[in-house]
Amino acid sequence: MLIDKFDTYLGYNLESSTKKKLISVKELSKIIDEEYRDELIQLGIQLDIKLI
Repeated sequence: MLIDKFDTYLGYNLESSTKKKLISVKELSKIIDEEYRDELIQLGIQLDIKLI
């Protein structure tokens, strides 16, 4: 399932990364969009992130 893959991806990157930094929600949403856009389109899922 996509969410399980995302959890695995986050877990791997958090454990394997020695450098950590704070990022904004805007930057995180951009990363998620870039990483998963094609897969979501293939699944017929539209992801809209609106930041106010």
